[in-house]
Amino acid sequence: FKKALDLDPANWTALLGRADLTFEAGDWDAATSHYEQLLASSAREKTDKVAAAINVRLAEVCKRRNQGHKAPPYLRRALELDAGNWQALEATLEHQLAAEDWQGALNTRRAMINATGDESVKFELFVASGKLFRDRLRDPAKAVIAFQRALELRPREQSVLHLLLDTYTERKQWREAIGVLDRIVDVEPDAARRARYHYTAAVLLRDELGEPDNALARFDRVLEDDRGQLKAFQAIDTLLTGRKDWKQLERAYRKMINRLPADAD
Repeated sequence: FKKALDLDPANWTALLGRADLTFEAGDWDAATSHYEQLLASSAREKTDKVAAAINVRLAEVCKRRNQGHKAPPYLRRALELDAGNWQALEATLEHQLAAEDWQGALNTRRAMINATGDESVKFELFVASGKLFRDRLRDPAKAVIAFQRALELRPREQSVLHLLLDTYTERKQWREAIGVLDRIVDVEPDAARRARYHYTAAVLLRDELGEPDNALARFDRVLEDDRGQLKAFQAIDTLLTGRKDWKQLERAYRKMINRLPADAD
């Protein structure tokens, strides 16, 4: 690069190459000087995207010199020049999370969602935003929206269904919680686990929503998936005995007997 610059001190390619070389060598003073020189240049090669990338490099120099507090202005400038610069967005998010700037982090994640076409990345960003709304900003309503957006991308993702279930449960939104339990049941291959989810839904229907008939039907579904869940049958017995519905209770006992294996005593 020295020979090229001796021949043409304004050679953009050589100037940029020299700056990158000093950066890779860890010569931070020289790298800063060379990159600042490039930013001050009026060369036609200095497009907004190129200038944004140089600002990101200067922010990285600050970080590597343990002067991270000096990086944000470079990152802001980078995003002013190129709002979709992914490195600038990632670095900005890192600074905001470290500073516990939760609202700023949400804004940056929103910009990242708009900037990427990768649905897997969008999914992770929605989930992270939901957790931040729920755990840091104590805004469960917005957490629900973020988790729902994630589920639009991956409707069968159990981890997010459980996050949504927990959020509804914390808010005592029992009807919505039962809806999520139904979605979890639909994607759960293990019968014993399905039975536990049905049992939870049945208890909510009985105790929180005051719908004993629907609760009875759901307790019965528990036993269809796992006949060993005797507390579900006990709940059926208690409900039917309480209303003195002996005919239905008799049917429930007969149905339970038919569920037993043929060699049962």
